[in-house]
Amino acid sequence: MDIDTTQIQELINGLCTWARTTGDFVETQAPLLCQDIVRYGQIRAIVQLALALGFSAALVGLACYMMRASRRHMVTSLREAHAKNIPKRCWSELREERREFIILSTVIDGMSLVPLVFAAAPLCTLLRATFAPRLYVLQELGSLLRNIT
Repeated sequence: MDIDTTQIQELINGLCTWARTTGDFVETQAPLLCQDIVRYGQIRAIVQLALALGFSAALVGLACYMMRASRRHMVTSLREAHAKNIPKRCWSELREERREFIILSTVIDGMSLVPLVFAAAPLCTLLRATFAPRLYVLQELGSLLRNIT
């Protein structure tokens, strides 16, 4: 196969043109890509934080509801017991019942702290993406490169 120097010259010129246009494309699109990476990281962190805080608030609300319900139940039961002249020794059963509610609601309150622990990572991500966007972009690119290899 005989390759003529004009074909080689055209190939080299085409490659140079392609390299220049690719460089221009990267130069114009890289800042926009970085902004999109930061914005996506912020939104993802906000959604994760909202889910964690919402779940935690729901658990706290459930515990508060249980405490109120157990108190209402005990007050109603004590009124009924007093109205029916039930001896005070039977009231201890009601107190024991209320103690179980208190223990259960305390456990649920403790469980509400678990989502807050998981909210720490999205909070750090949100702060990093907001106040140190270049560092955030470098870390994201580093994690992408780690996933490739």
